[in-house]
Amino acid sequence: MRPPLPDRSPLLHWILLLLLCGCAPNAWGMGEAYDGLPVDKLEIQGLSGGVRRDLQGGLRLARKPGFMGIFGSAIFGSDVLQEDLERAHLFLARRGYPSASIEVELSTNDKGDQVQVVLRVDLGP
Repeated sequence: MRPPLPDRSPLLHWILLLLLCGCAPNAWGMGEAYDGLPVDKLEIQGLSGGVRRDLQGGLRLARKPGFMGIFGSAIFGSDVLQEDLERAHLFLARRGYPSASIEVELSTNDKGDQVQVVLRVDLGP
C-alpha cells in the first residue's frame, strides 16, 4: 500500500496570500501620466481565447460604463491598473498558474487623447 500523498493546499494558500499581500509585481505609480484618459483598447496577449475573454470580463479597465453599458469607455487610472493586475494574478493562480507574470505596456493613440493598454501574460513553468 502506498503512503498518502502530501496535502499541497497549504502551499497554494501561501502562494495566493503572497500574491495578495503585494509580492506580486507592483504597478503603483505606473502610468500616472495617463491618469484620467479614456481607455481606447485593452489587449491581453499570451492566453487562449476563452481564458482571455473570462479574464478581460473581470477587469475594470475593460469595462465600458455609460448609458446601459453601450456608450462610453473605461477611464484609466494607475490605481485601477494595480487592482486589475492583482485581479489577473489571482485569476491565473486559481486556474493553475501561480507563477504567471504580467508585463504592462501603455501608449496613447495617434491624437494622444486615449490610452492603449497591453497586458503580456507569461504563464510560467
